[in-house]
Amino acid sequence: MKHPAYQIQGPAQICFSRGRTSGYMLHQILEASDGLPQDCHVTFENTGQEREETLVFVEECINFIVGKGSHLSFFG
Repeated sequence: MKHPAYQIQGPAQICFSRGRTSGYMLHQILEASDGLPQDCHVTFENTGQEREETLVFVEECINFIVGKGSHLSFFG
């Protein structure tokens, strides 16, 4: 079920902190909005100090977003 609280309209910036909670929020937004609107951007700041598991999780999230056919803007 699509929850209206997660439906967004751009312009918007979604900060993905690399954690499971922000990953869940991003997933809910993608589901509720049928993908990421063109004028919305997901940001991830790579500090260079992330653990390998964190980078793998970020890569999985990127692959999921792209697999949904969504436009993707990641900075970091």
